[in-house]
Amino acid sequence: MKNVTQKEVILQQIKSKETGEKIIFNGVDVSSTKFENQNLSDIEFLKCNFTKCVFINCRLAGVSFKGANLADTVFNNCNFSDANFEFANLERARIENCTIEKSDFRDAKADESIFVKDTFKEVFWEGVSFKFSKIEHCKAENIKSRRCFFENSIFSESMFSQVDFTSSVFIGANWEKVNFINVSFISVVAPVQITKCSFDKIDFFNADFRSADGLSANLREEIVKQAGVVSPQYFKLIWNNIYGRIIIIGVPTLVIYLITANIVNPKFWSIDRLIAKANKVVNKNRDFKDANKLLGIGLSRENLSEDEKIRIKLTLAGILQDKGDKEEALKIYKEVKGIRGSEGYVWEAMGRIAQMYRNEGKTEEAIKEYKELIGNIGGKDTERRAWISLELGDVYRDTGNKEEARKIYDDVMKDSNISIDRKIDGRFRVIDLVRRDGKTEEAINMIEEGLKVVKDIGQRENLLLNKGDILQDKGDKEEALKIYKEVKGIRGSEGYVWEAMGRIAQMYRNEGKTEEAIKEYKELIGNIGGKDTERRAWISLELGDVYRDMGNKEEAKRIYEGVKTFPLNNQNLINEINRRLESLSI
Repeated sequence: MKNVTQKEVILQQIKSKETGEKIIFNGVDVSSTKFENQNLSDIEFLKCNFTKCVFINCRLAGVSFKGANLADTVFNNCNFSDANFEFANLERARIENCTIEKSDFRDAKADESIFVKDTFKEVFWEGVSFKFSKIEHCKAENIKSRRCFFENSIFSESMFSQVDFTSSVFIGANWEKVNFINVSFISVVAPVQITKCSFDKIDFFNADFRSADGLSANLREEIVKQAGVVSPQYFKLIWNNIYGRIIIIGVPTLVIYLITANIVNPKFWSIDRLIAKANKVVNKNRDFKDANKLLGIGLSRENLSEDEKIRIKLTLAGILQDKGDKEEALKIYKEVKGIRGSEGYVWEAMGRIAQMYRNEGKTEEAIKEYKELIGNIGGKDTERRAWISLELGDVYRDTGNKEEARKIYDDVMKDSNISIDRKIDGRFRVIDLVRRDGKTEEAINMIEEGLKVVKDIGQRENLLLNKGDILQDKGDKEEALKIYKEVKGIRGSEGYVWEAMGRIAQMYRNEGKTEEAIKEYKELIGNIGGKDTERRAWISLELGDVYRDMGNKEEAKRIYEGVKTFPLNNQNLINEINRRLESLSI
């Protein structure tokens, strides 16, 4: 008799799962598995191991990968809605041709990950680490991306609309052919290479773009020109290299010489250009040798400022870390920590040291470094101190010390010197802690307290949706429905309103109230209109499913075929339409 492994049992459970059935797996290992054309919706994979897995054409609505290890995993042509990736490890993951809606990536780790031709809508990226990641040919809309880490990342040929990058860090990042529309860069640290990007309706309040060749971050017109501006050091280098040649070669020839030298000879490049090029050759070609050479040219310059030295060394350490030479990277970060140049860069080095310790499981060292960093920041940057404190709390939480984590989160919430956004970050963490312990009443009270102080409509809607979800899990469906209807009536952020309407329709459907479900779905489809074709398509499919389940296959077919005429690029969605049509003929 064949021995059946735990993995085989789990995969069979997944395969035999019925529509609408909820399954929870905790801490299981399904690594190196291929999932193709599977519906993994409404499954909770809590702290499970998915390393080196492949997901192709899968539907993952309502799936939870909370705390899961998804390192080196591939997602291709998958659809995520209401997915939970909180605290997940997505290092070196590749996500391509996927639609990700209304999903939560808070405090996930996505270093060295690659996102290609993906669509993100109403997604929480708060606190995510995207170091050395690539985001190419993507569309991101209505994204909460506060206090994220995008060091040495590449954004190319993508569009970001209604995105909040407040307090995020872009040291060494490269933006090329990216459109930013209605985006907040408040308090962003962004010494980046910007090439052929467009900016419309941007908030640069308190943003630090100084190292981008000294351009003012408050004027969009100047930001757009960054790619063509060089630093003052450039002119000194030019003079040192051409002194005495003016008479010999003449002015016209000199002009040609200057232009050519600036283009092809790295010794004439600005520090920003050297750093951007070093990052580019690593990210695109994995050419560590050329990157080190370029950074060496920068470090050999005379009269470098302390900040320029630090920026080059931070980039070098990041490249060494990417290469796998963590010991040497840590050595350089500690060296930068000792330089004591601009505090922002020193704090960045200390943060990376703490993060390295945390990644290596050296909890005591990480805690010590975080505490020292918080002490150094003091009252100089209360926002930065707040989110570093939250990271310290996360370390305690992940090691099981919920009491100390709660204390830190509470301290952030009580700090009168920080923004309401940071306080809400702390509040959501506390809500998660108490929900994990089954303290639903305390979680609801936390939400109620948050509603008393939060003015932002979107945040209020999010808190209310969380309250509705808790009540529904608790079994108080009547009160949950009342909350969802309240969100629907606010008419604030369209995404949250649509989310509330979808949950109302689903509740009616689960309770067998077919007419009410159909009415709600139709109203939702009408509200979406042409604003979000893919979302409208998915909701229309759900409406068709209601008719199918009640035996009206003719109407279901009419709806499915109607959705097939939509201008869709998502192959996973197209596959779902075809699958439903095929199921009607069986």
